[in-house]
Amino acid sequence: MTPARIRNVAVSGIGSLAHYAAITVMKRLGNEKVTYISTNTTGNSYTALLGKAADAAIVTPPYTSMATLAGYPDFGNTFDVRDLQGGLVARLQYLHDRREQARAMIRAMLRSMDSIVKNEGEAVSYLQRDFALEPKIAADTYRILKQIVNTDGDIEEPVLRAILEKIKQESGVSEEVPLDRLVDLSLLREVKVELSK
Repeated sequence: MTPARIRNVAVSGIGSLAHYAAITVMKRLGNEKVTYISTNTTGNSYTALLGKAADAAIVTPPYTSMATLAGYPDFGNTFDVRDLQGGLVARLQYLHDRREQARAMIRAMLRSMDSIVKNEGEAVSYLQRDFALEPKIAADTYRILKQIVNTDGDIEEPVLRAILEKIKQESGVSEEVPLDRLVDLSLLREVKVELSK
């Protein structure tokens, strides 16, 4: 399958990060006239690809490696695109009442992401054992994870503003929404200073 012949792309959800990644990849490939199929999960996107219900799919590890080992071409990635996926979320009242617990959770997350990046052998063994992956798939999965894990845990203000504008546009909101109403990175930044000492 060549990029020009792709008619539809499986993504985990319309409006999801996978959907925006697919749009970016297809734009880079010069084929923006495609239909996006929502599959609800990355596993389902991979199944749609295998079953020929989709010409291409946006998948995440370990499906990325599984697809390339199965002979599907890799049309690219969006590792260079800064966006927000996942993260810790808490109510303001929780942060107020359990500040130290929240700090401990952030500290644990930062340390675990740092450990993943610095301990390849342990991480690959863990992937093989706990996810029942073949050695080659586990190693390739780790290679991808190492590129996308944000060990800093932080996100730049221009990226947050771009995400907010995209959400506002899609939801039809026109009024200005201050970033500090949506995101509070102060605890993260406190913990980062603490860990750097």
